[in-house]
Amino acid sequence: MKYFLSILILFSGLSFTSKYSDEDIFLYCDAPYYFNPDISKRIMMRINLENKVVQLSYLKSTDKEIYTYENELFVLDSTYNFASGILDRVTLEYKRTLGGTWNCKNEGGWTWNDKFDELRELEEERPKNKI
Repeated sequence: MKYFLSILILFSGLSFTSKYSDEDIFLYCDAPYYFNPDISKRIMMRINLENKVVQLSYLKSTDKEIYTYENELFVLDSTYNFASGILDRVTLEYKRTLGGTWNCKNEGGWTWNDKFDELRELEEERPKNKI
């Protein structure tokens, strides 16, 4: 009985340690590719349906830093609309307002973090400015 209680306490503690909301949707979007995606063009999305906000992160090509911003989210029948583009809810195709189409994948928070770490590694590889 005491082992059962210990296991119960362990699993109840694990269920409350998640830092992500159940409502959040984690997507990573890559430009079309044949063999391996170009990580420098990857767009990371975190959609919060509760607050109607989408957070986008990408690597800026000019200074190789990760740029993150938020847009207001409009949920329609077949799409998520926001200022920087439209995401098809069925095909997960992201069409940017400025042009270009990315194919997105819906992954859990842990896989999404791994993909974001790949982007951070590119940011860390950038040359440092010498003064």
